Amino acid sequence: MNYAVVAFLERRLNKTLSVFEYGSGYSTLFYARRVRNVISVEYDQAWIASIGPRLPPNASVLFVPDDVDGDYCRAIARSGDSFDVVVVDGKDRENCVKQSMQALSSRGVIVLDDSQRAGYAPAISYAQDNGYLTVDFEGLKPTESSWFRSTILYRRENCLGL
Repeated sequence: MNYAVVAFLERRLNKTLSVFEYGSGYSTLFYARRVRNVISVEYDQAWIASIGPRLPPNASVLFVPDDVDGDYCRAIARSGDSFDVVVVDGKDRENCVKQSMQALSSRGVIVLDDSQRAGYAPAISYAQDNGYLTVDFEGLKPTESSWFRSTILYRRENCLGL
């Protein structure tokens, strides 16, 4: 994620919030330090083997094979929980956004990373058509030299105070 959205989330996340994350990584560790619990879904078993031993007790990573409009995007529904923050930073992002909307808490938000990509515009439009507002955060990412955008999809009463 870009520095701007990381700085924003760092100030707003707290230990009362639960996070679901599509695509695990160092961000999973970032969230785990700041929220009550994190569940990540990941399609790369080698990456799970690498990141898994570093996870604290309030974080877990589930393996789900990469697919389109299948089990991967529906992993959030199978959890049976509702989440305050859903981070979409993995595969099949349009369908992950759609599935996430059904698993949000009443104050929940969705963070769509790399939203500058034209292929993700339908996910943003879908959320807006369903009453979500958007705010964009733009800037550089660690280890990258080009510009990126993250979009937060939210409703008026939300856990981040937008």
